[in-house]
Amino acid sequence: MATTLQRQLAAISAKSTNQLNLKAQKQRHAKSLIFEPHEAAKQSFDTLYQICADGFDDLCQLDARFRPFAKTLFAPSSVEEEREHLTQADNDQLNIVVEQFLALVCARLLLRPAQKSVEWLVRRWRAHEYNASALLYAFLPYHTHDLFPTVLSIVTDQLSPEWSFLRPYKAALQCPPRHAIVAAAISTPAFTTGFSKFILDAAKRGHYSSAVIGFWASLMAQATNGMLDSSQSGRSAVRKQRIEDVLTRILPILQAALSVAGVDELYLASCTIISLIATKAHLDDKVLDAMMETLATTWTRATFEDGVPCLALLAEDKVGMSTPKAVVSALASNDRSADVLRQSSEKHRVSRLTLLVALGYLRSPGKRASPAIVAAMCRYESLTPGDRATLVQELLAHEASGSQPGSLRDVRRGLLRQLSTDRAWLDDIKSAASKAGVDAIALGVEVDSTEVVLSIMPAPEVVQLPLLDSKLGFEEVFSSLPTRADAIISFLAPGYAVDAMPFVNVLEAALGDKAHLQRLYTIPSLHKTHSTTRPEYLSFLATSWSTSKISAARVEALQEATRTLAAGDIDTNFDYQNLLPAALTALSDVAKPVRRAASVLTQQLYQQYGGQLGKTPQTLTALWWKTALPASDASTFALKQQDVWKFLSVAVVPLLGESVLDPAFISRSLTEQLNGSTLKISLRTDLCTFLTAHAFATGNASIQTFSQHILARTGKAAGHARTKVAVVHLKAIATRKASPSDVALYNNLLPMLSHRTSEETDVLQQLLVSGAQTLAVPAITHLKTLFNAMKPQAQLSLANTLLDLSVNGDPVLSSRETSKLALETLRDVRMEGDVLTHMLDKLPTAASLTESERPSKKRRTSKTLSEIVTPVDPVILADALRRVTTVLELIESTTAVKNAKLYPQLLQGLFHQLSEMHRWRAVADSDLVYVQTLLLGNLLAVISSFDAKSAAEINRSTIRADLIVEALRVTNSPQVHNTALLLISKLATIVPDSVLHSVMPLFTFMSSNTLRQADQYSSHVISMTVESIVPPLATSLRKKGQNLVAGAAELLLSFTAAFEHMPLHRRLSTFKMLIETLGSNEVLSAVVAMLTERYSGDSTLSAFIRQLSNSFPVRTQLLAIDQYMELVLDASEPKPALAGVVLGYNEKNPEEKAESIATLLNGLQPMLSNTTLQKKLSVELQKGGGPAQALRTTYGQILERLAALPRTPITKGSVDLSTSAIKQITTGLLGALLGLMPTEDFITSSAALMQIGSEQTRCQVFALLTIRVQSARQGDSALRRVFIEALPNCTAFLIPSQPVSVRHAALECLDGIVEKYGKVERDACAAVVDAVVGKAALQSEDDSLRTRSLLTLATMVESIGEAMIGAVPQILDLALAYLKKHRSAHQSKMLATADGLYVATRDAVFSFINALLAHMPFVLTGAVISAAFLSSAEDVALCASDDLPRTLTQFATLSARKLDLPVLLRSLSSVMDTVASSTVDDASAYVAGIFQQANAFHAEANVSKNAQAIFAILLQVFDTTRLADVAGTEANWDPTASDLAASIAMDITLKLNDTTFRPFFSQLMAWVTDELPQADTVGRQHRGVAAMSFAARLFEQLGSIVTSYGDYIVEHAVSVMQSAGQASAEKGEGAQALLAITLEALEANFRHDQDDFYSAPHRFDAIRVPLISLLTSSTPIPGNLIPTIVSLASAVASSNAHLKTLNSALLLLFRRTDAEVRLRAVQVERAVTEKLTFDWLNLLPEMLPAISEALEDDDERVEREVGRWVEEIEGVTGEGLEGMLA
Repeated sequence: MATTLQRQLAAISAKSTNQLNLKAQKQRHAKSLIFEPHEAAKQSFDTLYQICADGFDDLCQLDARFRPFAKTLFAPSSVEEEREHLTQADNDQLNIVVEQFLALVCARLLLRPAQKSVEWLVRRWRAHEYNASALLYAFLPYHTHDLFPTVLSIVTDQLSPEWSFLRPYKAALQCPPRHAIVAAAISTPAFTTGFSKFILDAAKRGHYSSAVIGFWASLMAQATNGMLDSSQSGRSAVRKQRIEDVLTRILPILQAALSVAGVDELYLASCTIISLIATKAHLDDKVLDAMMETLATTWTRATFEDGVPCLALLAEDKVGMSTPKAVVSALASNDRSADVLRQSSEKHRVSRLTLLVALGYLRSPGKRASPAIVAAMCRYESLTPGDRATLVQELLAHEASGSQPGSLRDVRRGLLRQLSTDRAWLDDIKSAASKAGVDAIALGVEVDSTEVVLSIMPAPEVVQLPLLDSKLGFEEVFSSLPTRADAIISFLAPGYAVDAMPFVNVLEAALGDKAHLQRLYTIPSLHKTHSTTRPEYLSFLATSWSTSKISAARVEALQEATRTLAAGDIDTNFDYQNLLPAALTALSDVAKPVRRAASVLTQQLYQQYGGQLGKTPQTLTALWWKTALPASDASTFALKQQDVWKFLSVAVVPLLGESVLDPAFISRSLTEQLNGSTLKISLRTDLCTFLTAHAFATGNASIQTFSQHILARTGKAAGHARTKVAVVHLKAIATRKASPSDVALYNNLLPMLSHRTSEETDVLQQLLVSGAQTLAVPAITHLKTLFNAMKPQAQLSLANTLLDLSVNGDPVLSSRETSKLALETLRDVRMEGDVLTHMLDKLPTAASLTESERPSKKRRTSKTLSEIVTPVDPVILADALRRVTTVLELIESTTAVKNAKLYPQLLQGLFHQLSEMHRWRAVADSDLVYVQTLLLGNLLAVISSFDAKSAAEINRSTIRADLIVEALRVTNSPQVHNTALLLISKLATIVPDSVLHSVMPLFTFMSSNTLRQADQYSSHVISMTVESIVPPLATSLRKKGQNLVAGAAELLLSFTAAFEHMPLHRRLSTFKMLIETLGSNEVLSAVVAMLTERYSGDSTLSAFIRQLSNSFPVRTQLLAIDQYMELVLDASEPKPALAGVVLGYNEKNPEEKAESIATLLNGLQPMLSNTTLQKKLSVELQKGGGPAQALRTTYGQILERLAALPRTPITKGSVDLSTSAIKQITTGLLGALLGLMPTEDFITSSAALMQIGSEQTRCQVFALLTIRVQSARQGDSALRRVFIEALPNCTAFLIPSQPVSVRHAALECLDGIVEKYGKVERDACAAVVDAVVGKAALQSEDDSLRTRSLLTLATMVESIGEAMIGAVPQILDLALAYLKKHRSAHQSKMLATADGLYVATRDAVFSFINALLAHMPFVLTGAVISAAFLSSAEDVALCASDDLPRTLTQFATLSARKLDLPVLLRSLSSVMDTVASSTVDDASAYVAGIFQQANAFHAEANVSKNAQAIFAILLQVFDTTRLADVAGTEANWDPTASDLAASIAMDITLKLNDTTFRPFFSQLMAWVTDELPQADTVGRQHRGVAAMSFAARLFEQLGSIVTSYGDYIVEHAVSVMQSAGQASAEKGEGAQALLAITLEALEANFRHDQDDFYSAPHRFDAIRVPLISLLTSSTPIPGNLIPTIVSLASAVASSNAHLKTLNSALLLLFRRTDAEVRLRAVQVERAVTEKLTFDWLNLLPEMLPAISEALEDDDERVEREVGRWVEEIEGVTGEGLEGMLA
């Protein structure tokens, strides 16, 4: 156990900085983040500072927050500072700065500037030692990066305990995986706390990064999840305690994170962790409240949406109903709370949170909370049924007892009223109020739940907020009532409606308190006591029930009015008909209690007319409130009492029950009564007039809306009211400056007007042009609904008015909104053709704008003046163009919506406008592209609605195709072009006669424009144009009897001229469509000819023509070829007919014609060299019948014309077609044409051609036949029969009279047929052998024919084999003779490269011999084989390159494998010496290679059986270098020269046993030493080198197995070593080579001696002496001498005596006078010491004196080598020799 002192010393050592240990200081300095240790150790701090300061400067440019550190960490003075010299306080301050920098740079550590900056912290400030934790925290987010192991390698080993999990990764320098870091965060509180503090402190300083915070958040979330999972086991108390421990660890961190302001990422991360805790842990309400309060008090506007879902999750876990006030205030005061809760409800449950906030608000509203926000939060769908019930119970909890304070009661009632606006909440509130016994009407929330059909709320200008929003009590509202004069007024009158609102507010405030109500009713200014004679009181009540938003107030007003009427003097009996509209309006209220009270009031009114006293009404004495209507209307529009009674008794009172149930019933039933026949027409008319008059007389919006809703749906009965009352009032409004009350009245009652009378439509138009936007906009809106029902004349007038409004630029007549609305109305209404035509005809013309500028007489008589463009006012021009554009847009929208309806009447106007376009363009100085597009588009839409049947309706005189072409010509807009082309295409389909005269300019335009476009729509336009215009054009040409191609030449020229500009992907489809449309059987040839003649230099043309041709049937293609030939022949005529029109030949001179015809003929090649056509033609011909015969006939015509083309007679002015150029082209075309037909048809067609054809034609036929043979299927018996039958035709041309090229082609054809079918048809193929061997082929004088014949015969050998055995000898003799002849000729030429004729002959001859070897080796005799070997060797000698020809390589392989081994060996033996005597080593190597391959191929038994013959040849192989030297070449002493022989010998050795091989090895050494005379020193040396090379390889490869074979070489080796030092200058090189290879063989033999073979004294002594004596040689010794001596020492290491003898011999050399000898001896001693170590150093006592002397040797080299030897000895023994050498 360590003592106290030891522990103290260990602690001091651990903290020591090793100031005095330079090695430790260097290692410490070498720790680097970005440099290798060896490189870092060499760096000075000045150099390092420059590197790191540059990185820091770059970092400052990226982020200015780094600049303060330039004065501290990166100050220039920091180069000289050392942390060890600073005080503790300075170091503490420095630690803070370093950690701040690391926190800031953390986000950029993967950038090179950041790494350089941190490098300075590591190297200068030792951050990896003093701030290791901060450094690791900074790099922890990049724990998977390659940089992290580097950080682990440099941090101190004394890491704090929280980093203990990194120790295994630090030791292995590996990146820690994610799960290891998470596990540490779970199990190590210090790590979690430290890392969190590092991140949060940085965030507080603003040194944060989203990526780093994201890493921390994910790590904390995983750690928290792991902690919570691990706390779930155990008993309940244990689990609770564990969860508390987890919360104790995590909550402070979350509290700190949430307290950081301005870092939204931290808030979001905290919400995630809190949500995780709430999900996995069961928390108390106190903890939940604390977490909720923290979240609510720390969120910002940006994080609010993240905090609310987290609050909702926490609220779901709460048991109690209490909520922190901070949470309630934060949510109830944020205007976004409702929207965020609604969004959150889609993914989270927010019911509990909503309920808690609402309850918290009701119990303690606070100052910031808003009831509107709380109500908006309490969405019905967001709360569960249970939570909704809880909230409603809380709202109604104190209403029954009334025990709650007034302020909280107002809060509850306010929220209750807010919620009651939602019908779903209303039902729940009504149900709960009914159960609790609370009067819902008193609460102000009683509203009928039926569908709202008509709103009777007041206009916006008279709406005031209810009491609950004003927060004022009754007394405050009552005291604020204005004092009024005693003048008689009615609150229903327009000027006094607003004056009633204060009284209405007091009524609403007094609800539920009878005393307060009584105080209101008895106010003197309302004159309740004079209610029958003054209008104030009843008009106040009527205003209350028609304007108040609180249904209870409306009920109270109706009930008070009923009580007032009931309490009136029955004897007076006033006529209250002026109160009737307000009562009827109340019957349509949405609240059922209101309708019930209105029903009671209506019955009371009915009683005023005696409804309960008898069947007839009583006479009323006075009319209540005579001033209800203007004085002029009071007598005119007041109803008779009898009529009022009739109306009430028939149309109102019987229906009151249904009206109470349904708010829409009263309006619906009154409309039915007014439109029906129950009441007299006069009464219905008076009632409509009465209601209309009251609607215009009152300022009450509810009454106006109710009346308008009825009258707008009333027909004839309301006509008088509309024309006599409504029209009069609206005209008055239109003629004066409208006041706000006028506008409100206007907006409410305008919908009353209809389309039935001209007075109504006129007043509407008058309102349109009134200039007031407030009047025009509603009028336009209403007219939009009436337009379609108007009469045509009214539509015309209104359309013109709307058009004027929409395009009028005068702001006085129309505002921007009015113009916009008028234009929208025109676009939305349905216009018939007559209206559109009228608008089109009324459009201005360009002439009308300019003709007023010049005198009419001059305008009529001066053409020049008519062409001069007179300037026009830009405003007038803009208005005119705007009008034209608008009308055209209207037509466009109409025709687009109703495309099926015909508008023939529009054509004339549209074409007229098109004719005006050139004038408009001149005046506007613009292309007016949009206007032209509209015009053409409308014409296209109109024309598209016609077909061939309905085209008769079109007036042909209105069609102007020239105008369409003009539009194409003068504009550059692709849209105009496309539309115009589609239009003329459609016209060509319907009325072709009207457009055909204009189509040629059209296609000329397309050539330069549309055809060049690459978009899909342009392609559609081209397709439509061609498909529509070309067929009528073709039909017209045919009717006139014209040639279609000639007539359409201009059309075709347009397309071909655009070819080079067409998009590549569209060329084929465009031309295919054109040809198909015109007629492929007639124009395909013309199109191809025109393309060829125009674009002959285009590299893509051939492929295009081939693709285009393949798009059509076979017959069409053949017809096109035939027509093409006709066109070529026509072009050659003096006066071309069709060619002159199509190709313009009439304008060319003879030279240009000849050149063009050659181009045309070349253009025929793609059509003929078409494999697709060939395949299709074959398929069609196989079908047989008439179509096939027609194809053959057409083909025959083409062949005949093409063959006869060069023989075309020449006339005056015609083109000569017999020139060599045209003949050459024609020959190629003939070949391509012949290639089209199937083989059988090809042979039949070519038979006649072979008889009359030229030499070139015949060669082509044979070449095509050869190609067909090669591509034919082997199993096709029909084709085989055809080709075999063709053999005699081939041999028929193998006669001397035929040209050489024809015979050559015939031989190639024979070769192909024999190769393909020779094995099946042996007899037929054998019959042609004689022809091939004959004088016209193999025996001809032409060398190429001989070569071709040999190759054909080689193929025959492979195919028919023994069937031609009789001709083989003759062929071989001829072949070898030819080869010898050409070889001699080649040698005589002394060429540096192989002669082509010689090479061809050589390859042909050996191809034939190789075929014999492969298939009939038995026919080759020994003499032939020997001759072949000699010939091949000579050919190899002539090869200039290292790579042998394939034929010679194949010959060598086949000879070695196919010939019998004895025959092969005899042949090789007979030629080996001859070849070896040649001057080229490659020839010998080639023949030796054959020998080597044979031995490798044949089995061991066969090799053993022929061992003697093999040994004999092997000796010849060994002797090749000697024989080459004898032949006169320079001696080759390169050690690798014998490698081939040694390799062959080694391969043979491995196939033999010792019994067979040992005699040969002995014979080999005897062959070296005995067979040559002593005088032949060089020859003996050559043999010695070859034998020793083999011996060295044998000993090296077989090792100890053949150690005993050393006896055979020792004697020779000793002889070599003894004579080495005596070699003369002339023989020195050979002797040195022999000595080196001998030593190599000895070294290998010594090294593998495992049986103490050389420990035998006679062997050791015999070899030791000459080896040691070589060290004393005055000549340079071989480099392998010393290794050989070392290997000998190793071989005899078991014998101390031998070692001592060897050592003694070496030590004796230490005393030689020759320094070179002494040096060699020391080198041997040292090498042996290194090899044998202790075995050799046992002789150290004997060595010491010699060593001592040698250490003082005169030669420095010896002295240094001895020093090295001494070090070697000391290294082995471990002891110094100083004492021993003293």
